[in-house]
Amino acid sequence: MVGPRQKRRVAEYLEDKYKISERRACKIMNLSRSTKRRSYKRDDTGLIDSLHQLSYKYPHFGYRKIHIKLKQKDLRIGKERVRILRREHGLQLANKKPKRRRRGISEGMINK
Repeated sequence: MVGPRQKRRVAEYLEDKYKISERRACKIMNLSRSTKRRSYKRDDTGLIDSLHQLSYKYPHFGYRKIHIKLKQKDLRIGKERVRILRREHGLQLANKKPKRRRRGISEGMINK
């Protein structure tokens, strides 16, 4: 699935490369013109700093517990946004290795 950000870029590319109007480019991309004109930039610098601090303070916490800690600091952010930011900044937990099972003697071998 392609989001509005990618559609906006393609619509701008169509306008520049093929010299078509904004209206036609948006119609081709099935994108409303108001969505194309909107410039949405989020200032996450303070949030990212807090995320780094909490991730280093609690290295065994996953994104759900970090989200709870951020809410306790009165920072408004969704759980999915925390998960995405942690992945982008390399703050994910390492995957656990599965336990190795002991290899034993089969019961059929013992009875013989």
